[in-house]
Amino acid sequence: LFASIFGNYRNEEKNIDKVLQPFTKFDVDRFLFTDSMTIDNVSGWTVVHVPTYGKDVNGIPGSRINTKRIKFTGHPVLIPYRYHIHVDTSHTALTMLDKFMTNGLMKYVKCHPSKALFVRNHPDRTTVQDEINLLKNTPSLQPRSPLDKWENYIKKMYKQMNRVPLVETNVWVLDTKHTLFRRQWASIYETLFKWGLWRDQIVNSYALINMQDKVEHISLNKKMVCP
Repeated sequence: LFASIFGNYRNEEKNIDKVLQPFTKFDVDRFLFTDSMTIDNVSGWTVVHVPTYGKDVNGIPGSRINTKRIKFTGHPVLIPYRYHIHVDTSHTALTMLDKFMTNGLMKYVKCHPSKALFVRNHPDRTTVQDEINLLKNTPSLQPRSPLDKWENYIKKMYKQMNRVPLVETNVWVLDTKHTLFRRQWASIYETLFKWGLWRDQIVNSYALINMQDKVEHISLNKKMVCP
């Protein structure tokens, strides 16, 4: 299980020990990646300090680059683990993962070895077009120039991409034994970096367009039952 805090944009450092403490009841190893030197001990978690980029790269804030790189390409300390459980350090994501794990998420994952990614459908938007339209009106979430270039590039693929459900990537589980899928998953970071994009939701459908058979869409309202 891993989470990240880079840049402390949402004041995630505040009471972080208390916020992450509920997950110590689960029998999993826990890692917190951060560039903050004020976080050095979180009970039940291994804190891994990762130096951040000193400046923006291709218009992407340095702290965001670290967050996306670890989220999609992993980190050396995670290599020994087959299953990677990711959670954002937001109240919504942490509450959701706690419920998922309490309801038997990991047993459910192990019962579906043919699937590589276990993730929730986005609760508010259904397609990449929906996400792009949102960002056009919210410049604080994504600078407009690279967004326009990206939209122009993928327009010809909209029909196919819109068949891919938009997912919410604040909580997910990745079964790393699926090598090809893992490579495509890592390409999300590479695409973000190349195009100067901040939001992985506008890249996921592009990266995984031909791999939907490996995605299991989970829901808090769907009972986790092994086949």
